[in-house]
Amino acid sequence: MKWTSASNLLVRTQAPSPTSLVAALEAVRPTLTDQQLIVKDIIPNTRWSRVTLSHVYTGKGPDSPAYPPEAIQEELATNNPNYASLTIRQPPSWVCDPKTFKDGQVSSISFAFEDPDGSHARQLIGSSLTAFGNLRCSIKAWAPPKKPLQKS
Repeated sequence: MKWTSASNLLVRTQAPSPTSLVAALEAVRPTLTDQQLIVKDIIPNTRWSRVTLSHVYTGKGPDSPAYPPEAIQEELATNNPNYASLTIRQPPSWVCDPKTFKDGQVSSISFAFEDPDGSHARQLIGSSLTAFGNLRCSIKAWAPPKKPLQKS
């Protein structure tokens, strides 16, 4: 077991079934101090790929906030059969803080999906998806945002 940078407890085991894995997690609960154990997903240890989708309309207007992740997920799944066929593990989210968007702006989102051999990512990168009426939202390989240099 180990804690991730996102404050998730990662448990690796060779449990014979999801039921026995849940029982193992419940056995760990007493050792956690002031932490709540919520079993969200039990998934096999499968490689994921992460990509960035650029030129997505944010939906930000004078009287409306940027599209929430649920709306982005629904839009992509409804209008893109190749996206709908993916097993999404981290749903679409804005790369930049939506509070900083200006009215009518486009921005980028990222999402992660199961990709055991990397073939899905290779097929997607360089292609485009449709999102909120824009037919040319291009897919690129994920690159984490660069941290600003700190002056010493």
